[in-house]
Amino acid sequence: MMRYALLNILLVIASLTSFAQESVIFAPEGLALKGYDPVAIFKESKTVKGSDSLSYTWMKASWHFSSRENLEAFMNDPEKYAPQYGGYCAYGV
Repeated sequence: MMRYALLNILLVIASLTSFAQESVIFAPEGLALKGYDPVAIFKESKTVKGSDSLSYTWMKASWHFSSRENLEAFMNDPEKYAPQYGGYCAYGV
């Protein structure tokens, strides 16, 4: 009896994972942070719109940057600058 209960619990858990978000990064239409430079948020303490010509694809999302220096900083350590929880709402996660 206990074995069947455990099996049912495992089946429920396995089925719930199939409903999980496909993308690890919240990026509507493939664009992370709506095109804002994630590095500038840390270095300049403000939001700065990135450029299409300074973009980098990471975690199946396109990230835009306002300078070559910021692009290279992100390429060297993207997890340092990417939003926590992939940009999804922490409460919703």
